[in-house]
Amino acid sequence: MKWLHTITAQAEPSDNFYQARSYKSFPPDVTAGEAVWERGTTLEEVAINSVICRPLDGERVSAGSVRISGYAIGKGGRAIRRVELSTNAGATWTTADLVGKSEPWRWNLWQARVELGAGRHALVARATDEDGNAQPERGDALWNFKGYMWNAWHRVAVEAS
Repeated sequence: MKWLHTITAQAEPSDNFYQARSYKSFPPDVTAGEAVWERGTTLEEVAINSVICRPLDGERVSAGSVRISGYAIGKGGRAIRRVELSTNAGATWTTADLVGKSEPWRWNLWQARVELGAGRHALVARATDEDGNAQPERGDALWNFKGYMWNAWHRVAVEAS
C-alpha cells in the first residue's frame, strides 16, 4: 500500500476484486476451474519463509569457498531468529549469518560461505523465527494452484567444478 485514502469498517468481508477473488487460497486438490471463490481461504498472516537467491538453481559455480545468500521473513512478520543452510539436501546444516538487525516485518538478508567440492550439490535453506515457528520440510499440504503461502524448505541444485 502506498497511500491510504479512507478506512471503512464493515461486518462482512470486502467484495473488492483482490479480497473476493485474487487473494484466496485453496486445498491442493482444487484446480482453478473447480474453484468456488466464496469457499477459498482469504490470505491473512504471512507464512515464515526463506529463499536462496544466489547461486541460482542450475547454476555452475567454482569448487571451493562459495557464498550463498538469500532472504527470510518470520510468520506474521515476526523477527527471524536464524536461517540454516544445507549443502547436502538436509543431511547436515550450517547456521547462516543474518545481515543487519533482525526486526519484525522486515525481509532479513542472510549469507553463508560454504566449501563445495566438485560435483552436484543440493542446497537447502530453512528459517526459524523468534517464536520458534519453522519452515516445513515439505509443502504437499500447502500447494494450491495460485502458489500462495508456499513456504517449504527452499531447494537449489548447483554444479561445482
